[in-house]
Amino acid sequence: MTPDLAKDEADALQVERSGILLVAALLSVGLLAGSLLRGFGAAELSLRILLTALLSAAPVVAQRAGPEKRDRFLAAVLIVASVLICAIAALGGGVQSPEFSCLIAVPFTAGLVLPHARLLVPGLGGLVLVAGEAMLLTGGVPLSTAGMWGVLALAAAWLATMGTRAYVRIFESRISAERERREAAERLVESEQRRAQSDRLALVGRLAAGVAHEIANPLTYLSTNLQLLEREAGALQTVSKRDVQAAVEESARAVEHITDVLHDLRRFSRSESTGEVQPADVRPIVDEALRLASVRLRGIALERQLQEKLPRVLVRRRRLVQVLVNVLLNAADATALPGAREPRVRIRAQHADGAVTIAVEDGGPGLSPEARRHLFEPFFTTKPSGKGTGLGLALSREYVEADGGTLSIEDLPQGGARVAVRLPLA
Repeated sequence: MTPDLAKDEADALQVERSGILLVAALLSVGLLAGSLLRGFGAAELSLRILLTALLSAAPVVAQRAGPEKRDRFLAAVLIVASVLICAIAALGGGVQSPEFSCLIAVPFTAGLVLPHARLLVPGLGGLVLVAGEAMLLTGGVPLSTAGMWGVLALAAAWLATMGTRAYVRIFESRISAERERREAAERLVESEQRRAQSDRLALVGRLAAGVAHEIANPLTYLSTNLQLLEREAGALQTVSKRDVQAAVEESARAVEHITDVLHDLRRFSRSESTGEVQPADVRPIVDEALRLASVRLRGIALERQLQEKLPRVLVRRRRLVQVLVNVLLNAADATALPGAREPRVRIRAQHADGAVTIAVEDGGPGLSPEARRHLFEPFFTTKPSGKGTGLGLALSREYVEADGGTLSIEDLPQGGARVAVRLPLA
């Protein structure tokens, strides 16, 4: 057995061991009380008190000891207790004493407390056999009876040994199953993280095609303005101060725009943890999602209607950005489908009924009956091969619901679809 398995098993058996020893201690107290009703010697009383104290203190001491010391301590307790029981039985009347009938149970008790101590159970069985036979023979019991009792004692020791081994196998199977369950849960978590990262990278791939175009225009402004400044550097008197200032300001805006696009894209593609649920403002999150999705929204009429003074919501910011980018890209794709009503996307945010709802409406053809049935199934997509992973909506709903919100989709009466993300207030 591996050290980890031994440690797990020792921790799992700790409560059971304590219970068994406490039951033994209670039985010892009962026998001690019973012995007070008849005549007894000082030696017998001392042994009974010692056995009761030993069994009562053993669970407390074993619980505070380390795993390795605990097993050695319990083995010593079982050996000493077995010797004391044999001695008490001999002093209390031999075969007539109550303890004599308890001798056969000693190996079973030892096997339950220390199932992995393979030599302990047969060793205590041998001790019980020798002590019992000695009491039988000195008590004048016929040899046939003593022999029969010896056979029963040997059978009991053998059954205790076999039962202990079976108990160990069952316990090891249980520990192994628990470890496999934990490993499977860890693999599932890793798989979920990889799945989320795959979807995020798929979004980045969908955005990347438009990033070049988004950056191309600002770079054109920069190139033109820099050529102008270079050409006129030697004769600044031919260029008005207003023209120079306008060129510099336009270049600065172009650089800022390029920086914002690249910063948003780089932050969005990172694979680190999405953090904990925290209060957040809706407007900056919507703005970031719109910047990221803007490369796919070119040529589409975008309407932005955000209610003034929106309260804060409880979300994981990066996850909500990913959800909104997914929804916006799907809306943009819907406007290009056959049967689309108009190339228009509308995003709204309003506070009502104790929550903030962010809704994205598109001018596409709406949801087909098949899409409505399988909308949130992983890997289901209506896009052509290579255009979608089929994970976007499934993951988006998981993310929103994990933070206490809801995500729903419905057809609009005038055509198109509406995705509503409802978020709890902070």
